[in-house]
Amino acid sequence: MSSPTISIITVCLNSKQTIRQTFDSLLRQTSKNFEYILIDGGSNDGTLEIIKEYQKKFTASDIQFRWMSGPDLGIYDAMNKGIKISSGDVIGILNSDDFYENNAIFDIENAIFNYPHGDIYYGYLRLLFKDGREFNIYRYNYENYLADLNCNYQAAAQHPSCFICKELYDKLGLYDISYKTAADYDFLIRAKLNGAKFIAIDSIITNFLSGGATFQVNEIDSFEQKNRTHFANGLITEKQFINSRKYIRLLKLAKIKEIFFQMLSKIIYFVK
Repeated sequence: MSSPTISIITVCLNSKQTIRQTFDSLLRQTSKNFEYILIDGGSNDGTLEIIKEYQKKFTASDIQFRWMSGPDLGIYDAMNKGIKISSGDVIGILNSDDFYENNAIFDIENAIFNYPHGDIYYGYLRLLFKDGREFNIYRYNYENYLADLNCNYQAAAQHPSCFICKELYDKLGLYDISYKTAADYDFLIRAKLNGAKFIAIDSIITNFLSGGATFQVNEIDSFEQKNRTHFANGLITEKQFINSRKYIRLLKLAKIKEIFFQMLSKIIYFVK
């Protein structure tokens, strides 16, 4: 069996501070059997100059590199653009502030070779602080994804270490851009509901830096988006959905009161 064709997609916007590390991790791959697609949202901080600089390096390493820059409707819209123009059988999405382990592509190729009928291949994710300190290494158990949801466990998506077959995107559709940060979560639920086969890999695939888009959404907003995905995919009833929305409104009100009293206490402190 010949090696599979893999596409790697990075979406970015003003990623000057981190994107070199992302690029370098791809150039260090022990397997170069992949195409690389970069979708830029219209950066104006010097990111485009770095992209042009590295375009020469990818060419010198015999890695097919394509990129485009222009406005989009958010991170998932940009991902969808990349998926639409990709030519690989399997697609990985690497954030512009994350980076792969050196053997990431090789490990994915090996998993696909040994389990050719999989739909989603996923490994461990190493979570790092911005100063490079290791915070955690973990891998979700996607085989029990819906069971976790039914137990009210707030499972999450781990897309930086997931490689998804293009055929699955063709079957299920792309990311729902109405979700600000939960479209990958929604996609994985849809995949599980439609019988997608998840293949776990026993190696670290991606290093994930805290502080990205996911970390910019507070817990209440995240809970609200996940609640929407559960209802949209038939995992909760309309009554449960309505009750959850009421609970979310109470949480937001409590948060507003907390912020108000914090500001009030500061004002009182300075007046004194």
